[in-house]
Amino acid sequence: MTDEIEGKLKIFVFNLILFFIILVLCEATLRVSAYFSPTIDFILSRYQWEPLVEDDASGPQYSPVCPDLDDMGFRNPSSGGKYGVLALGDSNTLGLFVEYDKTWPRLLGAESGLSVYNMGRTAYSSVHYTLHREQIISKDPDHIVFVFYTGNDLFDSYKSVYNHTGLEGFRSQNASLVWQINAAELDDTILKDYDDNFYCNSTRVFITAFEVHDSFLGQYKSYWLARNFYHTFNTIRSGKYAGLVHRRECIQEYLRDVKKYHANNSFCLVMGSGKEEMGLKPGYRILGLDLNDPRIREGLRLNLAGMGSLHDLALGEGSVFHVVILPSKEYVYYHSMLSGDGVSGVYADLVRDEESVIRITREFLRSEGISYIDLTASFNESMSKGTSPYFQWDGHINGQGHNIISKQVSKMIGADHLRPSR
Repeated sequence: MTDEIEGKLKIFVFNLILFFIILVLCEATLRVSAYFSPTIDFILSRYQWEPLVEDDASGPQYSPVCPDLDDMGFRNPSSGGKYGVLALGDSNTLGLFVEYDKTWPRLLGAESGLSVYNMGRTAYSSVHYTLHREQIISKDPDHIVFVFYTGNDLFDSYKSVYNHTGLEGFRSQNASLVWQINAAELDDTILKDYDDNFYCNSTRVFITAFEVHDSFLGQYKSYWLARNFYHTFNTIRSGKYAGLVHRRECIQEYLRDVKKYHANNSFCLVMGSGKEEMGLKPGYRILGLDLNDPRIREGLRLNLAGMGSLHDLALGEGSVFHVVILPSKEYVYYHSMLSGDGVSGVYADLVRDEESVIRITREFLRSEGISYIDLTASFNESMSKGTSPYFQWDGHINGQGHNIISKQVSKMIGADHLRPSR
């Protein structure tokens, strides 16, 4: 009996040593591969849906060595050549959580026959594209289409202009306004508030989905290889682009958590029932739309100034500049599903301020002679017919939203009547 136990123990120890030898060899091979390939190093240093690098000029951005991005850091097969249409905007244009071929720039190109280059980037507003003048000019486009997302473009432009070096030329020279902004920051730092409310006041809502770093295991390439294999397996199994795991059980867990931790709280809401349930975050959203806040008023000014600069650039290059006004999910849900019933407090304030932002933007675009479309009516129609243009658990547009934008932009630029020239 003792010999049998000793034999099994030796086999166990041998297998354990063999396992660690294989693990060390695997880690060594991965590190050598990562040393010679920036793309491999990028993949084996983080989870797939977190491909951000720090940019002192404008803030965190996607790395050009990230898979699915071209060498300029945009979501295209390649960056070379001339294009009929340039698509500008934030993560809604980039196509966060949406398969590449289902993003509105790709759909527009497929439907119209025009070549479309996607220059969408996370947290980008109109002012950010002044950093890309030469890249825009190099594409020699017939049309430049900018998607203005009312949900957070005001905050994103303020944050970048006043916290990074590349856009400081846009800062206000109005001494009174600068004093108001500084006073507001001393009293209430908007960056912290925005982060806190993104997580719905730091409860566990979203937390399980976003916790990916491990201080010890995260140092090893083999750990990230295993995580990304698991991620890819789940993506294939669910048949969805899992930028954030959004299988149905995760969606339902998120909605249950909102109900549990935010009952009778207008900062995070779940409206509807069953398959029609919709997670909304008016308390988070209003931080980026509160026109009583001088920083948000400045963000609106910055966005309009950025649109004006892009319009001037287009005119100088013989292109046509267009703007797409994309409203927030909370705003569309209010108009299509609630019609003002039973909404008060933070949610009512959000709707009022977003209406003002849209109205001011439309007036500016008309005064400047800039072509534009407001997607509110199209999104309301889709929502009222039972097909949401937004994800159930997130404020980004889904495949339906991208499809609507593609069709509306096609009409706006007259692509249905143009012979493709590029």
